[in-house]
Formats: sequence, structure tokens, C-alpha cells
Amino acid sequence: MLNANFLDDGQVRILDWEYAGMGDCFFDLANFSVNHNFGDEPDRLLLQAYFGEATPPAWLGSN
Repeated sequence: MLNANFLDDGQVRILDWEYAGMGDCFFDLANFSVNHNFGDEPDRLLLQAYFGEATPPAWLGSN
């Protein structure tokens, strides 16, 4: 996802259909991180925002 894919009309919306058929959220998250040159702390915040916490068990869907 790129900044151009974000729409803000009072509510942020993300539109990106390039890889929609793949359906892998980790691809989108990693691609977003790489495109914006994130480091460890921004990556942690991205994962926390997406999953609600930033611990490996949360990423895997297990406790």
C-alpha cells in the first residue's frame, strides 16, 4: 500500500486492489513497511495497530 491508496473523508479508508486475490495480510503489512522504510519501532506500532498487540502469538492467532 502506498500513501496514494489512503482516502480520508473523516474516516480513513485504504484502497489497494493490485494483489487483492492473494489475500495474505502479512504480504500487505510487509509491503507497507518496506515502501515506507519502517524500522523496528514503526513495525511494532504497525503490527500493534493491526492486531491489537505486537507479540508473536498475536500474529499467529494463538495465545
